[in-house]
Amino acid sequence: MRDRLWFNMCERSSFKVAAFVIVMVQAFLLGWQATYAARVRDDSLRAQQLRIEATGLLESARDANDQANALLVQIEARARRLRAKETSDAAQVSCL
Repeated sequence: MRDRLWFNMCERSSFKVAAFVIVMVQAFLLGWQATYAARVRDDSLRAQQLRIEATGLLESARDANDQANALLVQIEARARRLRAKETSDAAQVSCL
């Protein structure tokens, strides 16, 4: 009887230890999963912010390109006017 009581007590203790270990492993895995999910979410939010910033930079680059093209058109028009004036001045000088 005494041996049987000791066996039951040991059996219960090992069951409690096993249950405790299982609960601890589950808690660890749940914590790891939550940490991983938070990291993925943070990475996703950061990626979204970077996409927004990249879109803004792309729009700024397009605006700068449009401004550069407008300036180039103005410079070319001025160069044509100057060439026309030089040609006109050269024609007047040759007529004199």
